Amino acid sequence: MKKKLLVVALGLSSSMMLGGCGGGSDDNSGSAAAAAPTATPVFYNAKIIDGYLKNAEVWLDVNGDKQLDSNEPSTLSGDGGVATLDVTGIVSPQQYAIYAKIIVGQTVDEDGDAITSDYMMSAPPGDTEVTPLSTLVHIIIEQNTDGTETPEALEVVKQAAIAEVANNFGIQESDVLSDYIASGSGSTTFVAKNIVNSKILPEDENEFTVAISDDVDTSAFNKQVAVVSDSIKDVVVAVAEDDLAAEGDLFTNGDLDTDTDTDGVPDALDAFAADASEWLDSDKDGIGNNADPDDDNDGVEDSLDPDPLDPAVSEYADCVIKYMPEGVSVDDFSATIAACEGLPEMDLPGNALIRLTGSIQPRAYVFNVDNTADFYRNGIKYNRVWNINGSGNLALYNGDGQTLNYLMRLIDNSSEDWKFAVYDNGKQSVWTTSYKDLDVSVDVLACEDLSSGWNDVANEPQNYRSYEQFKQAITSCQEGKLVADLSAGFIDQGIILTTSDALSPADDVETYQFNQDGTGMFTYNEGAGDISLPMNWTIHEEGIVKVVIAYTDGDDNPQTVHDFLAIVETNGIDFSIKFFSRSTEWQGTGDDALGDLWSDAFSADNIE
Repeated sequence: MKKKLLVVALGLSSSMMLGGCGGGSDDNSGSAAAAAPTATPVFYNAKIIDGYLKNAEVWLDVNGDKQLDSNEPSTLSGDGGVATLDVTGIVSPQQYAIYAKIIVGQTVDEDGDAITSDYMMSAPPGDTEVTPLSTLVHIIIEQNTDGTETPEALEVVKQAAIAEVANNFGIQESDVLSDYIASGSGSTTFVAKNIVNSKILPEDENEFTVAISDDVDTSAFNKQVAVVSDSIKDVVVAVAEDDLAAEGDLFTNGDLDTDTDTDGVPDALDAFAADASEWLDSDKDGIGNNADPDDDNDGVEDSLDPDPLDPAVSEYADCVIKYMPEGVSVDDFSATIAACEGLPEMDLPGNALIRLTGSIQPRAYVFNVDNTADFYRNGIKYNRVWNINGSGNLALYNGDGQTLNYLMRLIDNSSEDWKFAVYDNGKQSVWTTSYKDLDVSVDVLACEDLSSGWNDVANEPQNYRSYEQFKQAITSCQEGKLVADLSAGFIDQGIILTTSDALSPADDVETYQFNQDGTGMFTYNEGAGDISLPMNWTIHEEGIVKVVIAYTDGDDNPQTVHDFLAIVETNGIDFSIKFFSRSTEWQGTGDDALGDLWSDAFSADNIE
């Protein structure tokens, strides 16, 4: 929306001056009414993946019943597995899960693999890659929540679910909710295909509901997941990434329909097909896990082993902190940490940490030497107080210095991502999360790659750019940078993004106000006073927000601008954003229309 509104400013300024002098008339009111924006269709894209799946039945589960209802947006996936859902009139579609039904004889896997049975997949709210792995994450989330959680609490459960799935299958956490085909992750592709081949995914809506409601470890679904993940992980950790494709399918030659001992695990998956009390033998020693006191055969009894299914982790060899959802005391947390040996030191005064994870993001702490801390959540600053307590843990208090917020302890700094164990005092829960060391002395700057430039005489871009060039610029600008997605969880909490004063003249300020209901306000000042225009927003695709702004130009012609926004760098405090604008004043706003490509740095604030 930048720069091109110089013309709009003149038109609106004239109208405002007439109105202020009492010069308004019925004719002027009629012009304003004629220029009122019409409802703009809003679309929400998902991608259905085993290979890319075409003609899968896809829907947005607005009422949460796992069923496709007549009033819910639905469609068939197209080429590349892309499903475009019409969510016009739905407030924040990102708050709802996406489901996909893969149907024999209808759905086609573009990789050429045959689809031999119906199955269902889903993605948790805010995620749009619907895969076998996203399905398992979503089921774990549903098993551990009741719908009353705050966005922050829900994010904790989600991150724990991602970590659990990644650990179970031996893949990177960053790959769990990804388009693994586009990223070229051979291990994740291998895992996903074999999850489907094992036939453990729910066949229909009823099985999906049962998998969620029966959440004990001995439920049929959870037993099957444990057996399948154990078999797949054995291959993933033993075979090089580039060689996994040659391993083929692990479960296509066995009997997946017969369950001799009726323990809920098909014979082809069951290590003890005639013994209902056993189904898994992780260390392959002939003793089922239920009877075996040392399931990973590392010489440490399961009761003493931080991770009884990982032979690389034995007593005190690593600090493994399990997710504990509720009812944990400060003393319990401190005792767990105390059992870990050789933990790294935490050098905090004058330093900063940033966490970029999930749909609620990012989080940054700046630890001041006076034991105050600046805490930035989605770029909005809050006051905290910190100290290292008698147990050696980082204690974070609210601004009053009295109310304990979190206890944190660095448990692993062997990689770029530093892993912390976290105790949430309010929720009495424990989880692990990763932060990066942050240099706040380095400014976040706008990225000018492929920027259009501006022709002041013609009042249009110097060089028109395409949407594909916008995405190319995003990739280029993000390389080697800290990046956060403009996700629904980021902006629909009620946030205002304003051009940072340090990088923009005081008379050239732009503000995007995002309301939770998908509406908002765009305000700009180019030396002629603030001018505000209503806008609508939606997530166009992962990491990219689409903003639609309707206005009347200086000649009383109704116009529409489509702005696309993506973060290309952040330090958790400021955000460098790349923009692409299409306008009906130029070449229209269709998918192939060209437009303006530009950048600026923004800071965040709350909607009061």
